[in-house]
Amino acid sequence: MREIAGGAEARLFYQTKLGSIYVGDSLRVLADHVAPASVDLIVTSPPFGLVRKKPYGNINADKYVEWFRPFGEAFHQVLKSTG
Repeated sequence: MREIAGGAEARLFYQTKLGSIYVGDSLRVLADHVAPASVDLIVTSPPFGLVRKKPYGNINADKYVEWFRPFGEAFHQVLKSTG
């Protein structure tokens, strides 16, 4: 396990024969725990920049693409060609 933001470690939370759930920084989990070309489907929530500010914090819509780019690159690495 690698250290993530705030000193916490990514950790396996739940696993079945169908897949695994990790708790941690998503970019690090994708890089460290997900094999390249092994994922069939990726869903983001929301998959676009929000116009209104949320209490949990979110990126302004005009900066969303720049913020999301590292995630898109990580998704591209782990997504199967048929995904």
